[in-house]
Order: sequence, then C-alpha cells, then structure tokens
Amino acid sequence: MPAAACTPLELSRQRHPLTLEGRVALLALDVQGYFFHPGSPLALPGAAAALERITALTAGFRARGLPVSWSRHVDREGTRMLAWWGRALRASDAGSALAVEAQGDVLFEKSTYDAFHDTPLAPWLAQAKVSTLVVCGALTHLCVESTARSAFTRGYRVIVPVDGVVTKSQEHQRAALGSLGHGVAHLVTAEELLHAL
Repeated sequence: MPAAACTPLELSRQRHPLTLEGRVALLALDVQGYFFHPGSPLALPGAAAALERITALTAGFRARGLPVSWSRHVDREGTRMLAWWGRALRASDAGSALAVEAQGDVLFEKSTYDAFHDTPLAPWLAQAKVSTLVVCGALTHLCVESTARSAFTRGYRVIVPVDGVVTKSQEHQRAALGSLGHGVAHLVTAEELLHAL
C-alpha cells in the first residue's frame, strides 16, 4: 500500500513495531468533564469511545501493578494559555472534575499543554523508574502531542493509543497522529497495548 494511503497507525506499525522497554506507566491527560461530558460546550466528538478505551487501559495497568497518573487542566491568571483562549478553565468549574474515578492514582494539575511543565510529573516518573510512557486523553493535537514530544526529548519511549486520544476534529486527529507516529511515538490500539503488557 502506498505511504499516502496508509493511516498513521499503519505507518507506525511498519516503521516501529511495538516493543516495550523497562517499566511502563500510563498518563491520562485532561480526562475532564469539559471535554468528555456530552452536554458540555467543550465536549469532543468521539469522547465516549475514547473514554471506554482510557477506562480499559487504566484498569489494565492497575491490574498489572503498573503506575497510572492523571492530569487535570486548570488555567492560571497571567498565563499565555489564558491570553490565547480568552476563557479560563477553573478548578471550581463543574467541568473541571475528572470524568472517571482516579481510584487513588497520582493526580496533578497543569496549566499549559505540556504536562511536564511546572508539574511533579518528571520527578514522579523518575521515582517510579519509568522508561516507557503511554500518553492518552485530550486533546490529541495540543496536550497529547506537546506532552509526548516533551517525553521523547527527555529520553522516554513514548506510546500513544490511537483510540485512547481525542480532539476537536478528524482533521486535527489525523494530523497530530501522523506527526507523532512519524517522529515521536509508537502508535497502537488500546487492545494491542494491553495484550503486550
């Protein structure tokens, strides 16, 4: 099949078949009511299906005793994010809460796309002796892509389950996954990943 006709997942499988290295951790980004509750003005298309995969991944990681962490996006006054979007996602907003139960997993707040920026993520990963980071959640072309790139530059093997990430349109989704699969992350399905763990 010509490269142009392949999906990002198919191209990733051809270039970089899935292999796991060292200890694997799961990072679920911004799985919050804003993006995952159907009635929210910020609800993302395909969020329900992605949430099912994220829930399966978190359950699978917990069952295997592997680390699971969650981020929650909360805007801070005076940040570039707030200036760019012109609206604040506040901790007190109903949509700020996670759309699923974190069940004692690590939960931290972030205020920009990259979950490594000004958060305890890096020290937590170091303490847990993680070398492979699975990144799922929202939004694929913003927080997922920024965090995956940041993880890659820090030396982590990065895996992105294509059915465990969601964003505002198929156009954004395909572009982000194409970019990630080309230079940063191993693309898999949630089922493939769970089978490989």
